Amino acid sequence: MKKKTGGLLIKFASLFLVFSAVMIFVAGVNTFFIQQNIIYEQMNAYADSVAAHLADTISIDYQRMGLEAEDYVEENVNRVKSDFKLKDVFFVKEKAEDYSIHYRPVVVNGITKGYVGVVLEDGYIDGVIADNSKKFTVGVAIATVIMMAFLLLYVYFFHIKRLIDLKEKLEVYTKEKDPKIAQEIEKSVKDVDEIASLSMQSSALILELDNYMKNMMEIKEELTDTKKQAEALSDLSKKDALTGVRNKVAYDHEIEKLNEDIKNPDARFGIVVVDINNLRVINETIGHEKGNEVIRTVCHIVCEVFRHSPVFRIGANEFAVILKNEDYYEQNDLAKRLLFDIEKEEISAAAGVALYSPAIDMNAKDVFTRAENAMMSRKKEMR
Repeated sequence: MKKKTGGLLIKFASLFLVFSAVMIFVAGVNTFFIQQNIIYEQMNAYADSVAAHLADTISIDYQRMGLEAEDYVEENVNRVKSDFKLKDVFFVKEKAEDYSIHYRPVVVNGITKGYVGVVLEDGYIDGVIADNSKKFTVGVAIATVIMMAFLLLYVYFFHIKRLIDLKEKLEVYTKEKDPKIAQEIEKSVKDVDEIASLSMQSSALILELDNYMKNMMEIKEELTDTKKQAEALSDLSKKDALTGVRNKVAYDHEIEKLNEDIKNPDARFGIVVVDINNLRVINETIGHEKGNEVIRTVCHIVCEVFRHSPVFRIGANEFAVILKNEDYYEQNDLAKRLLFDIEKEEISAAAGVALYSPAIDMNAKDVFTRAENAMMSRKKEMR
């Protein structure tokens, strides 16, 4: 299953959204109070302007038309309203019906004057403030969203995407263990910043791990070779140089195993001891080369007769066979054949056989002792 990526981008986006919401809220609150102050200031200035214009209009019309002031109040006031509908005052455009103008003529020293009052409706003013606040807040929101979008794109393409690419390359190395990934990471580095530093460190780590693994493989191969050499040396240490069969060291090791086996009541084995007669005489009279030839010949015959059992040279002129498998059950016939084959080669040798018996044998050495005693008895008979 493919793992999800871009978690860092989601976190950044969430933070930016929260930040944008806070900015829009603060901007809306500030806009409301700012607009309230501006509108009230403009309202006062506008009221003064309306009053002055109305007073001038009434005075001019009164002098020109020569009529009583009372007859011109409504007409002049309506004309002032009409005039001010065209004035470029943003919060009263086409909204002249939302205010009222009051005029009361007064004659002072023969001159007609009047009091002018301009009343703006509270609901109208609040509506203007709310409308302007909404427009400004929406504008701030749009600008903030656009700015955040560009900021997110910048953060993604110049930072987060590079981290995602690095993460994917490291995952590929984890699966494939290919050191070429380090070269790809180094090639992708174009800037000098923390992400570039992290990429270079990751590349160096991959190369270091690769070298470490190679060294470990070399060490493993060396250890394997050393183990094989040790096993070969161990085999040589357990092999008789003259005959090629196992020696006394291997025999002692096998006896230890037999001592463990006899703990099983079903254990079955036997031991054959073969001793070459007059070997010292042959070495002293004919020579050691002839003596070695006799030893090799007897060893070959023993191995041929007891094919299913291990053969050991445990002394200069002595061999031991641990009877197993078929040889265990055919030990009488095999012992006769052994002596017969040896005599055919005009070599004198004696052999003794003993089978393990739980009733009389405490260990494998007891079996060997009985076989050796049987061999010595046979040797005495041959003199």
